[in-house]
Amino acid sequence: RALPMLYCAQDDVVLVQERPSVPFLRRLRALGFGVPEFVEYGSGGSGKTPLAKRKIHGLRPWGWSPESAAFLRPLAEDLALGEDLRWAPPWAVLYSKAWSATQLGEFLELQGADWLCGCEILGRGCRTVEGVIDALAEYAGRGHGELVIKAAVASSGRGQIHPRDGVLREGQRGWLENMLKEQGEVVVEPWLDKVMDLSLHFDVGAQGEVRVAGWTRFFTDARGQYRGSFIGQMVAGLDAEVKKFLYVGGQDPKLLHRLGEELATFLGRALSEAGYVGPVGVDALVYRDGDILRFKPVVELNPRQTMGRVALALKQRVNAARTALWLVVSRREAEAAGCTDLTAWAERIEKGWPAQLASDGEQLSAGAIFTTDPAQVREFAMLLLVAETLDECRQRGQELGLDLGL
Repeated sequence: RALPMLYCAQDDVVLVQERPSVPFLRRLRALGFGVPEFVEYGSGGSGKTPLAKRKIHGLRPWGWSPESAAFLRPLAEDLALGEDLRWAPPWAVLYSKAWSATQLGEFLELQGADWLCGCEILGRGCRTVEGVIDALAEYAGRGHGELVIKAAVASSGRGQIHPRDGVLREGQRGWLENMLKEQGEVVVEPWLDKVMDLSLHFDVGAQGEVRVAGWTRFFTDARGQYRGSFIGQMVAGLDAEVKKFLYVGGQDPKLLHRLGEELATFLGRALSEAGYVGPVGVDALVYRDGDILRFKPVVELNPRQTMGRVALALKQRVNAARTALWLVVSRREAEAAGCTDLTAWAERIEKGWPAQLASDGEQLSAGAIFTTDPAQVREFAMLLLVAETLDECRQRGQELGLDLGL
């Protein structure tokens, strides 16, 4: 709930329904984290808080939507710079995976690089059941054995089904009909043999200028839902083939950097033309195509803050010589570890592997620290693990009752 605190400056204000507990904030401060001011808006769901009596430089929700704009509208008249509420109906299409697929196709036509994916694996937007069936048949005819149907608007690996051999199974047609009725469109595409997930992060300015924040590596669980991010040491645990493919430390170590600059500029122009201003996260992946590796630079686009963007901010808090993982941990894992809730498990984890600062007294060099208050969450919390190597993270995780899935 208070995740924005991890990328805020100390003079920022974070609106929360409930302020994090004093012990939790005290632990973060002791480890060098800056703690912004918190203002509670209560259970009424209105942005009309004591903050409305103060001059405000800008409003930065996790993502702009009709709901967040309505929530923050009471504060808009007090904006010091006269900034508008950043939502407009044309932005809705920017959240669609069909729009992302179109943008990827246009970007690939400009690149012509054989290490990138080809247009034959691009997703196709479909608005009818018949259109979906035709798309499934066409992809299957091209030799794509496993396919996926995705909701046009969904995140973190949710909202998708996998037809077997290109044929809808029992129950899947009902899901498809409901999704088409709800969203008007789905996306059909080949299911790729994923090797690793990456995400690119950038900002689009009011004048259309683009500033690239960088790449992060993330990983998912067996269902394809977000599990965590690497904080620094992006290639930790990868085999030599993948490292060579990315040219990390090889003959062209800036290949991924340059691609990110070109992709951000291309997408930033399209976003700006739609009037969008703000942060953007673009999921990408390396996959295996037969005996070779390829890179798909746009899996989906998120015109909002993302977990990867928070991971980039956390990078400043970790010793660059260390490997760190930022994980989603769940109440079910706590119970499997023999704890009654996340609070009890958090106490065990932080005592079992205390966080340590480097010699500079500012950056983390080892240990475990929760970055969301386990006393406030019910189902999930965020945990940062720092070690010398990925193998040590795995070993320590197992000792603490964590299956990292890596």
